[in-house]
Formats: sequence, structure tokens, C-alpha cells
Amino acid sequence: METSAYERLVQALRGAGVVVDDKGDFGSAQTPGHGHGDRGTTFRRTADGVLLWVHNDDRDAVLEQLGLAMSDLFDAKQTEYSYGDGRKVTRWYDSETGKKRFAQGGNKTGTALFAVETIPKDVPDMPVFVVEGEKDVRALQAVGQVAVSPPQGAMTDPARFDWTPLHGRPVLVVRDMDDPGLTHAKRVHELLRDHCDVVIVEPAVGKDSADHVAAGLDASAFTMLRTPMPEGVRSFSEVLGDWWSWMHQPVSERRVYSTPWEDLNDKLAGGLHPKRSYIFAGRPGAGKTVAALNIAQHVAEKHCPVLVASLEMPDLEMASRMVAAGSQAHYGQITRRELDDNAARRVQTYMESDRPDSTALWMLDKSSLTIEQIRSYAEQMQQSVGLGLLVIDHIGLIKATRNGMSRRDAIGHASWQCSVMAKELDIVVLLACQLNRGTEQENRPPVTSDLKESGDIEQNADVVALLHHPLVNGERTGDVEIRLGKNRTGPAGAVVTLPWRGQIARIG
Repeated sequence: METSAYERLVQALRGAGVVVDDKGDFGSAQTPGHGHGDRGTTFRRTADGVLLWVHNDDRDAVLEQLGLAMSDLFDAKQTEYSYGDGRKVTRWYDSETGKKRFAQGGNKTGTALFAVETIPKDVPDMPVFVVEGEKDVRALQAVGQVAVSPPQGAMTDPARFDWTPLHGRPVLVVRDMDDPGLTHAKRVHELLRDHCDVVIVEPAVGKDSADHVAAGLDASAFTMLRTPMPEGVRSFSEVLGDWWSWMHQPVSERRVYSTPWEDLNDKLAGGLHPKRSYIFAGRPGAGKTVAALNIAQHVAEKHCPVLVASLEMPDLEMASRMVAAGSQAHYGQITRRELDDNAARRVQTYMESDRPDSTALWMLDKSSLTIEQIRSYAEQMQQSVGLGLLVIDHIGLIKATRNGMSRRDAIGHASWQCSVMAKELDIVVLLACQLNRGTEQENRPPVTSDLKESGDIEQNADVVALLHHPLVNGERTGDVEIRLGKNRTGPAGAVVTLPWRGQIARIG
């Protein structure tokens, strides 16, 4: 009678002079080269051979010391697995390379799972293991479990096969510990999740169910799938380390961009913060563009790169406003190009100073841009010279991303993308925005619900600053109020009152 693989392994172990504890169908042994008290090698008989696991050494190296190969762990040189629908799978080891080989025969178009006929129909609550290969099925059968496998394991789409015999039963899908194994297990789970109670488990040791059983472990020792955390998700302790560094960052290194107005900075936790979006809104002529350009110029003069994307105003007009604000020369004279002596002197002094050349400000003068196109400009600038602040004037003129979008949807999409852009590019995004004319007609201060065309603007922004010119006896007081209708960096509802100096294109 031919010696079984189990007996062949036990004989080889004893022949190597190691201590062997053989229980008949399973056992343990001293790993060759290790101490007499060691039992680091375990083995178990299966229907087609023996499973071997070495806990404290390399299995292939131990087999070599024993004068055996992986093919010696099977009872026959060729192992045939028969499926209930006539498919036949033959497994053997190539004599030259030592690598395992498979061949399909019989009903190769069959849809039955291997060993599906062993599922007891009269015990509906018995768990069924789904494994990746016939050898793994036999391994679990050796420890009294019911297991099935689709043909060719992870090499073929499991949707091709009949899973209905598993419906209504508890199912454990055992993944092989490689990427194809995980993909295959998730696909099987997807096919079964609407039909039965199914989970994905992993072997406690080794790469598959056979290694798990060979290591002397039973079915209860499988562990729940350990999936990696989604990219971008971090633990509180990890974030806390970054927070501590942020909390103690030297003042000189803190990236908070002050506005020209200290009272407003106080309400905004120091100024404008990267990763946040800010709305400056007002009725036509209320100063939203003046405010946006004043901030852009102030930040840029502190050598932080700023991009102003004006969809309404040509770059020469923007330059005129900035020269007026920088020199405190009369804006009307600049636009007419008729400077009196005082204005000319102021402009000349400003132009001869180092302020213009040291102002890290760039202008984008295009009247028809989508928010995606604006982002592309911002990304290229960030890669070229860096970018700290992006100003868009104004959101109502941003072109719809897709044809057929309603104006409300287009504005809502643009405001959301500005919020996303601020976070992903780690910059400040400041948007000018128009208010509905209702505030003017009702002679009342504006509120966030007055933002024109889309309530999404308020929802998506971190800060909403509303510009208002108070009236006394129907006349402007000469001040402008910046009313913080929304403020995620400080108190909402705060009002900062500043002098309105429209004649030199400045606030404050």
C-alpha cells in the first residue's frame, strides 16, 4: 500500500531526529535546528494530503532539510477535484520548476461551486465558508467545517457561478492575503450580501485557509477583515500632534493674512485663514470691489502672492483703483487721466517707492470663465510663484460649468467649488458678491438671506461680510459698516464701522 503524504511527512520528521507528537490525523514536531522543547512545526491530515505549517522558520527551507518538496504533501502526484456538475480540476507540481499547475476538464462551462453538495440542507443555520481553491475547502473539511469554492479562485469572475445554495445561510468569505484575494472576497460579498448574512474574514496566520488550519487553528480563530483606513482619514492622536505644532508655531510663521482693518481682524481671529472662503457682499456701488481690492493689495504688499480674477473689470481699471488706494490720489482724476498737482505728486511718490515692485499681486482679466478654469489658473500660479489669496470679482459672473444649468445651480456649484478649492489648495478664497436690491428699497441693513441668486453662497462660505452704508435723514453718514452675517472664525453679527473713502478707492 502506498504511503500517504501524512505518513511520509511524519517519517521524514522522525528521520531528521526531531521530537514528533503524532495524534493520528494531526500533530506537532520540533522544528529542525531548534531546541527539544520546541513544537514550532504543526501538520494536519486532509482528504488529499497533509497540511504543514512552520511557526518559527521558513516552510520551504524546512521541507528541504527533510528531503521533501511541496508535491510530497499530496497523496498523489496528480490530485483530481470533481464538481457536482461534471467539471474536473487537476492539480500537480511541475517536476522542473516545482510550481503548482492546474488543468480544467469535463464540464468546463458548469456553474456549480466545488463541494456545494456537502452543504447540509437540513441544517440551515450551519455556517458555510467560501474559500479560494479546492485545497482550502479540504483544509476546512478536515476540521469539521462546510466550505465551498468557485473554480479557479480569484482568477475568474465569481458572478459566473451559482451561489443560490448559500442563500439564507450564514456565510464567511475567507480572503487570501494578497490584493487579488481581497478583490475576490469583496466581489463574493457583493454577490451575497442581499441574500444572506455574510462577512469577510482573514486567516489568523499565513496566506489562506490551508495555512490557518495547518497552524493548528480552528474556524473560530479567523479574524474579521482588517481593511485599511480610507485615505485622508486620520486618528485624533495623529491630528493632535499637528495641532500642537500649529498651536506653538512662531508668530512669524503663522499663515493668517491680515486685512487693512484691525477691528475686522479682531473679529476674524487675526485675519483671513487659509482653507477658508470669504464672501464680501454689497449692492452695486456699496464697495464690495473696493473692499476686495483693498484686501488683495494689503496682503500682496506683505509679499504673499495674490491672484485677482476680475470677470467684470479690466486690469487697467483695477490698476487705477490700486494706484488711487496706494497713493491716496483722487480716483476720478486717475480715471480721467487729469491729475492736479497734489494728485500727481502723490502718484509720483507712490510709483517711485518700492511698494509697487514689492507687491506680489497678479491680475487675471477675462470676462468668461468657469470656476474650474479659475481653479486651473490658481493651481498653475501656486506651482509657479506660490499662492496665498485668490480674489474673484464677482461670483455672479462666473460662467456655468455645463450647458443647461440654471443660474441658481451654477452659482451654487461655483460657491461650493470655491470652498473645496480653498481647502485642497490651502489658500484663502475671497469672493465679491451682489446683494438683492430689497435692502436698499426697505432702507435696512442687509442680512445673509439677501445674497443674490443662491442660498448656497451663505451655506458654503466660512465668513459672509455684508457692506452697508448707514443713512441719517436719507443721507450717507460717510461711514461703511462691515456686518459679519456669518463668521466661523469668531462672533457672528459683529459690526465693524469704517470711514468710506470712495474718492481714493479705499475703505478706512
